[in-house]
Amino acid sequence: MTLLCQVSGPLPSNAHLLWERVNGTQMEMKKSKQHEAKVEVNVSAPGLWNCHLVEDNNKKISLNYT
Repeated sequence: MTLLCQVSGPLPSNAHLLWERVNGTQMEMKKSKQHEAKVEVNVSAPGLWNCHLVEDNNKKISLNYT
């Protein structure tokens, strides 16, 4: 399964999207490239995934997917 995190407009240069998998002690992350308004991650195991909009290293918006 592929999870997609996307925003409708362009991101400022100091912002990015981040998928973060949190499952016990295991953590995986996938960050969008600069100026990309989406990030995809392929999921092969169940668990909790969070999509964050990060600006200046601060999480502004977070969405959870389980």
